[in-house]
Amino acid sequence: MMKREDILMLIRNRFLRRTMLLILLTIVLPGCWSKRELNTFAIVSGVAVDKVTDSKEVQVTAQVIKVGNMAGGGKESGGASSKEPAYWVVHRKGRTIFDAVQKFSQISNRRLYWSHNEIIIIGQELVKSDGLNKYIDFFVRNPENRPTTWIIISRGKASKILNVPTELEQVTAHELAEVLNRQHSRITAVRMNIHQYLEKLPSKTTAQVIPLVSIETQNNEKLLVVKELAVVKKDKYVGELNSKESRGFQWILGREMRKAIVTVTCPHGGGNVSMEIINSQSKTIPTMARKQLKVAIQISAEADITEQTCSEPFFNPKGWDSLQKALVNVVRSDVLAAVKKGKELNADVFAFGDSFHAKYGRKWGLYERKWDQLYPKLDITVTTETKLRFHGLNVRPLRSD
Repeated sequence: MMKREDILMLIRNRFLRRTMLLILLTIVLPGCWSKRELNTFAIVSGVAVDKVTDSKEVQVTAQVIKVGNMAGGGKESGGASSKEPAYWVVHRKGRTIFDAVQKFSQISNRRLYWSHNEIIIIGQELVKSDGLNKYIDFFVRNPENRPTTWIIISRGKASKILNVPTELEQVTAHELAEVLNRQHSRITAVRMNIHQYLEKLPSKTTAQVIPLVSIETQNNEKLLVVKELAVVKKDKYVGELNSKESRGFQWILGREMRKAIVTVTCPHGGGNVSMEIINSQSKTIPTMARKQLKVAIQISAEADITEQTCSEPFFNPKGWDSLQKALVNVVRSDVLAAVKKGKELNADVFAFGDSFHAKYGRKWGLYERKWDQLYPKLDITVTTETKLRFHGLNVRPLRSD
């Protein structure tokens, strides 16, 4: 049986040990030991990478947010004038992207901060000559950059994209990123972020398809337009898909077609009918028969009528059937245009090779090495089914009489 003095000693030792542990924890685990103040960073919203003419260097252009000029930062609130841009576009050159990034310290006392970067714009000429992978590497390795950052290719200099002022958003990069975020409402919708790009890299036969942004002029104002797709095969820019071919690409892959709009001519002429795609599905069936490769593409779609400017009513069995056939023809025409362009570029943007690999396993190895010779001759058939579901609240065309 322990003596009273021993029990008191034991209690005191436990108390001392716990007190020392608490003291150590307050020293080792403070919440601000690695704090970084906001005013020491230059927050990057978008970045562009271009080829430097007659040089082995690249130019990195960063669009840095000027926090004081954002909404609520006007003169009355003590900030800068609201007429001033909410961003600062600045560029540096270097042998690598990181080399150029480090040189930003020559013109600013703040370090570039990448956690809020929304988009990476790569110049078309750079991808044609040097490839894309080496310029994505920095953003993959940088722990501050998010894997959900969008990748886009520019027609012409990428730096010019970040200098185009926008009407609805204060920062160009943010508006461009929002266009990509809402691409589900457009039939040419294709998006590519860092994670998606890396997922497709292991394929030896599939070509990458990346949104292509260009600058158009309307009423003497510059606008950013995303309506075409750049095709990147084996790391190099090989061509592009126009709007029609981009739609065909989307139909084949069955991506995000919901909310897409298709417009056809009225059954009796004299106007147009716009339809909203409510649901779409696609299936690619590869077959090997006697060393001949074939692909069957099956597409089904459902749509609602959202607007019509027809001069005559068409809500009868004959008119309804005519509209469904018109929708079939549009889908089929888009798909065949995309297939034709893919063969012309000899770029398997539809991942047909991966479909053969998944289905036939080892047998595919005999064809994989010769895919560049086999793909342009691939036998492709297309079947399409469509269904119109809803004609809206009004049945007959609006008439003034």
